[in-house]
Amino acid sequence: MARTIVVGVDGSPPSLAALRWPSRKRDFGMRVVAVRAWAFIPPVPIAEPGLIPLPPVELAATLESQRVAAEAELPAVIAEAFPNGVPIELDEHVVEGAAGDALVSEADAADLVVVGSSGHGGLARPARPSV
Repeated sequence: MARTIVVGVDGSPPSLAALRWPSRKRDFGMRVVAVRAWAFIPPVPIAEPGLIPLPPVELAATLESQRVAAEAELPAVIAEAFPNGVPIELDEHVVEGAAGDALVSEADAADLVVVGSSGHGGLARPARPSV
């Protein structure tokens, strides 16, 4: 049975590193699922609080264009991570919703979830005294 690794991908350098990580392990029974989440963030209201300044037809078109953009971005990010071709079995999932929720949902069928790290903060390294 293939082991499944879910990788959160947003195009950032840490997410590219997370995407490359399973390929360094080179387990041929492994399946990697690259997950790109997207969510619509409504524009700031221009009138009464809670009003969206887009008619419903434009809102639907905006949602569709954001979905299409996310679907186009994932293969581009994968190509950036693997310029010489993808060396592992890789599935692509574009999911509407918050990134954390998407990863938790995908993790139900996974053995491991990998995400990028932008750093550990100031506590990971001891402070060096200035001389």
